[in-house]
Amino acid sequence: MNKRTGGAVHARRRPIVRARRLHMGGLAVAEREAVLERLYSVFCTYFSGHDRDTFASIALPTAETRLALLYADDGTLAGFTSNTIQRLTIDGRVHAAMGGSGFILPAYKGGTMAGAYTLSEAARFMLRHPRVPFGFLGALLGPTTYQRFARSFARVYPHRRLGFPPEVARLVREFARARNLSPEGAQPWTVNLGVRPLRTAPITAERARDPDVQYFCAANPGYVDGRALLVWIPLDAANIASAAGALARDGFRGALGWLPGGGPARA
Repeated sequence: MNKRTGGAVHARRRPIVRARRLHMGGLAVAEREAVLERLYSVFCTYFSGHDRDTFASIALPTAETRLALLYADDGTLAGFTSNTIQRLTIDGRVHAAMGGSGFILPAYKGGTMAGAYTLSEAARFMLRHPRVPFGFLGALLGPTTYQRFARSFARVYPHRRLGFPPEVARLVREFARARNLSPEGAQPWTVNLGVRPLRTAPITAERARDPDVQYFCAANPGYVDGRALLVWIPLDAANIASAAGALARDGFRGALGWLPGGGPARA
């Protein structure tokens, strides 16, 4: 998502100062329902098209899903990020993929904290499973999120310079199938998530000249109607280090995007 919503710029957004980490498997039913209701209200600020149960099946798919609830200084829930790690055996070798979702309400800023949480979850898995090839599979609904990923990570696929190598395409195809994400149309890496954005702002002239924004818009012209581009980011030491440096330098701002996870997480 872009900092602009409906043509207005939030010049004085309030900072996010605290994150509360939760493990879905550790929550009682009543607490899980209460958390879900709050997360769904944040989601509905940006998208329509999913009822609460559909949202839950994507944002909180398993008992192994891990959350960070993001709070402003007055205790207001300002956003969240969730992560689920799935493992599949492909060609006789176990591979893992992280998926999830994350949003920050327009009145707040704190994407750096949310991004750091996601990177820390990736690093935690890598330390526990150093021999398992690992990546992030996202379904990106806007050029701003893709632009930030392309600037932050040394390797993002598809990419205007790196393309979409066959071995990466195989991983994406297998994990997307396991998550019930079916590519559609002439673009093999675009999917319809069944949502419609409520806050799509025009791309500024400056941003329209950015080559990563141009690449995303060419690869996924239907994003304004809720089509998403499947993106694979290898999560190895070098790629995480490049993102950590970018996070420290620039931070991630605004909504993180709708990044469906799902499937049997066994991390």
